[in-house]
Amino acid sequence: MVAHCCFRDKISNLEYTAPIIVKNNVYIGVRSIIIPEVPDNSVVAGVPTQFIKSTNDYLERLKLKSLGLAHLKGKGKDDALKEYFRNKSKF
Repeated sequence: MVAHCCFRDKISNLEYTAPIIVKNNVYIGVRSIIIPEVPDNSVVAGVPTQFIKSTNDYLERLKLKSLGLAHLKGKGKDDALKEYFRNKSKF
């Protein structure tokens, strides 16, 4: 929903909305203004949203950058993260 708040001082109940279609397997960046349609398998961001990359490309990049700690939980994960950043700061 889009609220045109800059005209609210003239018309207090002014409200406008238009259909927005977000397809399957989509990631949208924070604070993005969504264009009317976001295609399947895409990463979009911006004002207005622009295509950044496919979700497959995004996944491949995440796999390359992964710390490999997703299997850990609680204190074990906390300890592993502390160790990772402790070692990283030595360089």
